Amino acid sequence: MKTNMTLCVVSQLIGLVLGAMSAQAATIQFTQVTYANETEGFGFALQNDNSGWAVLQFTALTQPFGGYGTYTDFVGKQGDLVIVPPNTIVTQTFNAQQGTGAGQYTFLSGTPPGTSFSATLGLTYDVYSVDPNSQTFDPFGDYVTTSKISQTVNLAAPAATPEPSEWTLVASGFALLVVSRSRRPSKG
Repeated sequence: MKTNMTLCVVSQLIGLVLGAMSAQAATIQFTQVTYANETEGFGFALQNDNSGWAVLQFTALTQPFGGYGTYTDFVGKQGDLVIVPPNTIVTQTFNAQQGTGAGQYTFLSGTPPGTSFSATLGLTYDVYSVDPNSQTFDPFGDYVTTSKISQTVNLAAPAATPEPSEWTLVASGFALLVVSRSRRPSKG
């Protein structure tokens, strides 16, 4: 009887621990904006459902075929750590000049106009049991885990600006020539 009771208590404790571990998650929503026609920028809203403090580390974009451009991480380059307290939502809008948001994707100049593809944008963050701003914070003793969350994003190269055809330019030039000759005063 004592053994059954011990097994019951142990299984409940394991259930609680596993439940707490599965509850330690965060969700992300990346917001996408077109910037300077050839660049896509990403802001974010991170909801920390952890019982600990999430400290954002970096973002990365995984693209197919070697990609059509380059991704620049803003989270890892920020001078101040972005710390998200338990049960809190933190948002950051994309701003290229200030380097805020998740990052930006810049298409290569030779990318065929209108090229589009899906990529995975991920955010890696650490979780700590104590607020990293606390005087008692110990980065080794208070470390809980490192996690990554991601979202699929769709990227599209800007469409080509139609250029006038050669014949259109020749016809326009000829029309201007005819108009200018017809407006000249006749000598007489």
